[in-house]
Amino acid sequence: MKKIIAMASMVLCSALAAMETGIGSDQTNAENPAPPIDRRVSKEGAARIRALENFIAAMRNPRSPERARKLLEVLKADPTTRVPLKAIAESLRSREEAKEIAPELNAISAAHPQELPLALLAAGIDRRAGNPPAERAERLRKTLQSVTAPEKLPRQELNLWLALTQFYLDTALESEEYEAAEEWISDAPRPVTPEAADRQMQIFAEFYRVAAARLPEERRWFGLLPGEREEFLDRYRELIQELVRREDQFNAPGQYISRLGFYEKVGEAREALRLAREFYRKYPSKESLTMLAYAAVAVPDIPAMEAALAEMKKSYPDLVKLGELLYAGGLLDAGDVVRARARLDRLTDPEARFEFELQLLRSEKQFAELRDRLLERQKSGGELTPLHFQLLLMAAENLRDPALLEKVRNALAARGELRHPDYANSIGYVSAELNVNLEEAEKLIRQALSVDANNPAYLDSLAWVLFRRGKFDEADAEIRRAIRFARPGQEMGVLYWHAGEIAAARGKRDEARRFYLMALAERDRELDRAAVEKRLKELESEQ
Repeated sequence: MKKIIAMASMVLCSALAAMETGIGSDQTNAENPAPPIDRRVSKEGAARIRALENFIAAMRNPRSPERARKLLEVLKADPTTRVPLKAIAESLRSREEAKEIAPELNAISAAHPQELPLALLAAGIDRRAGNPPAERAERLRKTLQSVTAPEKLPRQELNLWLALTQFYLDTALESEEYEAAEEWISDAPRPVTPEAADRQMQIFAEFYRVAAARLPEERRWFGLLPGEREEFLDRYRELIQELVRREDQFNAPGQYISRLGFYEKVGEAREALRLAREFYRKYPSKESLTMLAYAAVAVPDIPAMEAALAEMKKSYPDLVKLGELLYAGGLLDAGDVVRARARLDRLTDPEARFEFELQLLRSEKQFAELRDRLLERQKSGGELTPLHFQLLLMAAENLRDPALLEKVRNALAARGELRHPDYANSIGYVSAELNVNLEEAEKLIRQALSVDANNPAYLDSLAWVLFRRGKFDEADAEIRRAIRFARPGQEMGVLYWHAGEIAAARGKRDEARRFYLMALAERDRELDRAAVEKRLKELESEQ
């Protein structure tokens, strides 16, 4: 709210200044054209006044596409302005609206590559419009190449340049232009400040980690030379080692927090646990101890979880409730259900106990009781959280209960939340799993993908509903995209299972067998291992 008030004050001051030239802000609105410019104003000043008038008109206009169009006129007149950038992004509510704006916005950005905020906005709208990733990557690369000395950029501009670097490499992964991106990385200028250099290395490391996971395992030159995947993994490991060495220079909690987030993102759970221990040793606090507990659960490392809980009891008793819940959840993740159930008796807080009981029922696959507990809570007037709705959908899937699915769908629709991409995807996926309402299911999943086009969970759902509808070739294309866009550390068992079923439906027996074996090699709690093993035996018996 303060930012909005400050922005309004800035616009008002500029409008008062414009009135000295004979132009009043009350003369403009969304319908009426701008008045003639007073010729006492310079050409540049006139352009800025036009930009201001368009901005005021846009802010008065409640219709999003028209607002975006007016704000685009602001940028045409004054590409250096910072005022309308966020407003443009918020004005576009659909892919179709983004497609209308993207070409002109890209043209303005291309003409002013040094305007990094404008470039970042254009890249975001470009992606939302669903334009080809190779074209988007090329536009981003040209913008990045306009910066030859990042150390001379102000700090805010430097952060934008690094954000554009992340944007470019993500787009290169999407377009599978691995070699072009690697070439750009080798030539990219290096910032000199430690913080910026760290951030750049993290961005590069993430690229190599994801690219290596997507490249085939093959050697070159008759098997004598390592393949590209092995080379990318080597570069990734070198960057990780360098980042670990640079931890000696850390002198603020924020540096530890940022690096822990990075390790979690690239799937380096052991490195995260090591650094979390060091963080708590150097900066003991509730926050650092909580991060240590979460890092221990992520491995999972039961002795580390026990040590973190003991430290909570000793130093921060008000964290014990959270610690007990994390410890019990960690035991579930480690597959130790017996010890997890024993920990349940130690939870005295009713709400914490209820939430953990739900997780325990889920882990033990007692979905009927899970459903009954949640519906009883709803009937008694208790609030259902987003997690509760997802658990109900999981129960509907496992109990093969279309009535429960419909109940959840109607409840979400009544709350106005069915358009949320996560809910839309979940309803669509469970519908596909139960083989009901497949046409609506596909629409819901595509709706979710219009918000996040490369989300592997959404792509997997689309592949599965296409499979159910008998569109096997289309399903194959989408499941391969889901596998390609999956991040390091993501559980892949269900994706490989679906890929195997789709391959089998297309008559690709060897490929199906390979995917089934890959699914069984994963530690994925959601995978129905018995179903996979049964299908594998059926394939082998048919030979």
